Amino acid sequence: MTRMGWLALLSLCGCRQVLDLPERESKPNLDCDGGQCLCTSTWRDCNEDLAADGCEVDVDVDATHCGACGHDCLGGVCAAGRCQPFAISAPLTTQALVLVIDETDAYVGTSEGVLKVPLVSGATGELVAPLMRGPRAVALHDGEPIWLSGGGIARAEGTVVPATMMERASAMHVRGDTLTYAIGMEGVGFRIERLDLVTPSAPTVLATTALRPSAIVANDEHAFWFEVPGDKGLRLVEARDPDTVLDEWLTTAMNPTALGLDLDGDTLFYTHATLGGFQLSRLDVGTGEKDVDPRLDVLQSFSLAEGAIFHSDNNGVVGSLPRDEAEGLAPTTWATGQDGATLVQANDKLVVWLSSAPVAGNFEVRVFGVAR
Repeated sequence: MTRMGWLALLSLCGCRQVLDLPERESKPNLDCDGGQCLCTSTWRDCNEDLAADGCEVDVDVDATHCGACGHDCLGGVCAAGRCQPFAISAPLTTQALVLVIDETDAYVGTSEGVLKVPLVSGATGELVAPLMRGPRAVALHDGEPIWLSGGGIARAEGTVVPATMMERASAMHVRGDTLTYAIGMEGVGFRIERLDLVTPSAPTVLATTALRPSAIVANDEHAFWFEVPGDKGLRLVEARDPDTVLDEWLTTAMNPTALGLDLDGDTLFYTHATLGGFQLSRLDVGTGEKDVDPRLDVLQSFSLAEGAIFHSDNNGVVGSLPRDEAEGLAPTTWATGQDGATLVQANDKLVVWLSSAPVAGNFEVRVFGVAR
């Protein structure tokens, strides 16, 4: 009988009659009174078999039914009905500055190369691309990593964009089958180029710029990048008019590419440095209007996924917000006490980030996650 059928019978005939219970007998965590049967406290009937075992799951602490039947913490523990963060990887032995994920794996750019880490608790990573110099950027194409290292862009099958004595790539972005990248020589200038990854041919030149791009994002119509006018500065420009500065600021960030730059439809999202820290700015590509998202004023990192803004901040919070303030949806806090959390990413099951914590005079870096 279906769950709705059980509920109808319970209501019409009385709980004890339907469940064939003696007058003084009851099933675990099931309270029947006056023909109505309800699960007590935080217990739930997750196997939909009240007659057999009553309300058999405490969703307050059950890691496979956390907060609700079927909500699996995927390796984390359940406390007070909420999945808790858990370490996906063992401590990494090298510096890590890049993180991307798909549905099953995380790809971490370390000083030794590209490390593939399954998205399960306590996973051991596999170095899928040993490199003399750690990657400046990592992206995914058809489930396989592409990386920028030593001025060249490569993947497992071989070199995509070679580095030469005269020209080296400084930034890249992959969307669909298209690779957009900056390549050139300090003091001479850089080209913004686009290349088809499925049917490679001569790249298309989108723009030229005198300054070195440090991060880039693109879609079919636009390409935006951060460029570095000085040792402590960044500015934002676009391929359609690379001589016009859309935004600029000073920053002392050690890794400007980690600040964040993403394009969703006609809205560009990017981190903007202020005296108080980093904030999330938005630029309407069509109108040129820009504003600062007042909901995020102590930003550490962000990414766009599943229609939301996932972020970490300087207060140790990993959370998410609806992309548009006008949606009026409440923010979600996925984890607290995560000092050092950065490069937050998300898929439909997990929120994932790099966590750095001081241990014995050094910093211990792990991949952490929490079930959504």
